[in-house]
Amino acid sequence: MRNTILLLLTSLLVTLAACKQFSAPGKIEVIQSYLPGIWVVEYIGDRPVVDRSPARIHFAEDGTLNGNASCNRFFGKYSYTEETLIIEPLGTTKMACVPALMEQEARFLAAFPTAAQATLENEILILRDAAGQQIIRAARDESETE
Repeated sequence: MRNTILLLLTSLLVTLAACKQFSAPGKIEVIQSYLPGIWVVEYIGDRPVVDRSPARIHFAEDGTLNGNASCNRFFGKYSYTEETLIIEPLGTTKMACVPALMEQEARFLAAFPTAAQATLENEILILRDAAGQQIIRAARDESETE
């Protein structure tokens, strides 16, 4: 019995040691490798964007960002630490659009600066606030070149 337990514990330790070699990259590596690029916004909070919405986010490798908030263009800077995504205050243009896009843009501009976490889930970028609530869900825009 003692040998069986010892064998099981040894097997468990070997298995755990092997798992460590194949662990997922840290958050910062994920952000560095996946965040840069153009992302098409699909959801703001728990609401889908309007059909054919122009909402896009472009995270550049140099820490700048820009895009379309639904009607107006925005621009700014971002950075990240191991645990936190930081979106600096954004600048925007000031055009008027149809009410549905203006309402969506207001939600986007209220939510996006609160992003504190970025994760990639099944090739979908999920931005969450400090409380862990999803604020933006976006898919990589494969149609545009950077």
